[in-house]
Amino acid sequence: MLNKRSEKPEVQTRSRNKAGDGTRNIVGARIRKLRRSANPRITQEDLAGRVAAHNVGLDRTAIFRIETGKRSVTDLELAAIAKALRVKISDLFAVG
Repeated sequence: MLNKRSEKPEVQTRSRNKAGDGTRNIVGARIRKLRRSANPRITQEDLAGRVAAHNVGLDRTAIFRIETGKRSVTDLELAAIAKALRVKISDLFAVG
């Protein structure tokens, strides 16, 4: 596409990965739901500690940002979160 004023091609800026709803991941809400429904309930701080036990460094703020869709999550982080919640990784993608 040409820039009308300079007749030079427009440079597209690098876009960040976002889901259709603008979030940066599709598992955050499910992580929050599973964490809150655990018995006993798991706090974000507790989850961060459990994830750290699997050699993945996520603090409470990172957990919050993942759950609210403001942060992407890597495959290694996802695997550690699933282990920490004692669920299969596929459960993090389940609807409902």
